[in-house]
Amino acid sequence: MKALAIICTYNEADIIGWTVAHLRRQGLDVLVIDCQSTDETRRLAMREGAQIEPYSPPPMSWHAMLGFVERIVAGYIGVYAWCTLCDADELRYSYTAETLVEGFARVQLEGFNAIDHRVVTFHPTADSATFDGSQNPEDYFRFYSSDPLNQRLGQVKAWRNAQPVSLANSGGHQVQFAGRKVYPGKFLSKHYPIRSQAHGERKVFQERQWLDAKQGRKDWHVQYQGITRGQSFLKDPATLAEWK
Repeated sequence: MKALAIICTYNEADIIGWTVAHLRRQGLDVLVIDCQSTDETRRLAMREGAQIEPYSPPPMSWHAMLGFVERIVAGYIGVYAWCTLCDADELRYSYTAETLVEGFARVQLEGFNAIDHRVVTFHPTADSATFDGSQNPEDYFRFYSSDPLNQRLGQVKAWRNAQPVSLANSGGHQVQFAGRKVYPGKFLSKHYPIRSQAHGERKVFQERQWLDAKQGRKDWHVQYQGITRGQSFLKDPATLAEWK
């Protein structure tokens, strides 16, 4: 069974290679929709086997970008049996000892056509404050917290690709289509949104300014609201759980 992962990127050179390589090991083809990255994102994604689709939004709008994704996956109906929308900074797993593609096939055999995800967010600490992309993020970042925002909004981001779908109306959190039947067990998403102090400052105060509430619902991109310049992005491991 063929499956496709779609990743929208902007300046994710330190982690995109790890993400693409992981998805390829999980049995998926990978399409990276790159939003004018100014770093090595495209080259490193291609090195790991991803296809690249350049995207120039006018102006930058998450809603418009997801509409672009909708049109792309509609063109792959009959080519890819399943599609999944991934972030550049997350690693996806089934909750059993199977690849994602094997998980998709099993879910389909059980009569379901969409999959939700449990999100755990990993944080930099004083001992992991210098991530530069040469380290495997799964080995380097050991401390995590649950992600109540994503759990509240939902993460139904994998689906059987048999009909056109809507992603933009939910900010990509909930794929919508007629006859959607979500599998009751959640797959796993290991999320690495902030990977060092310098990365957090660049991402929050420069590169993600366009992802504000004006682009859609007010609860789409609120995770960085209230963060002020000079604030530490490093977490105390005592306040987190350790991944084992």
